[in-house]
Amino acid sequence: MAGLFPEPGDLHAAMDNPFSLHNARRLSAAEVLAAPKALGVSLDELADELGVSSRSLRRWGKTGVAGLASVAIQLFLKRHVAGLAWRDGAVNIGLTEDGVVFLTDEQALANRRERGEGR
Repeated sequence: MAGLFPEPGDLHAAMDNPFSLHNARRLSAAEVLAAPKALGVSLDELADELGVSSRSLRRWGKTGVAGLASVAIQLFLKRHVAGLAWRDGAVNIGLTEDGVVFLTDEQALANRRERGEGR
């Protein structure tokens, strides 16, 4: 597999890819409803970030959700827990002697570990 997406017909590569729908875990209704609170946003804001209607998110709060929406919500939660920017247009920043700087995910995680905040 050369890139993020497997070559056509390469099922094993697709199954090894963590972003593959073969590896997507279905979120329960309770998990969907807990996600906005865990992320510190409203249901409407999370729906905007996902590019879906608030109505869809409320429906998933009754039925659960699978597929790309499930993958996206899980990714948002993992990045939030890790202290990384997860919202569209958000960036990781740090403060240095020269002022505020933009950080890669790796730099942001290293800074958190140095402060004893991360894994």
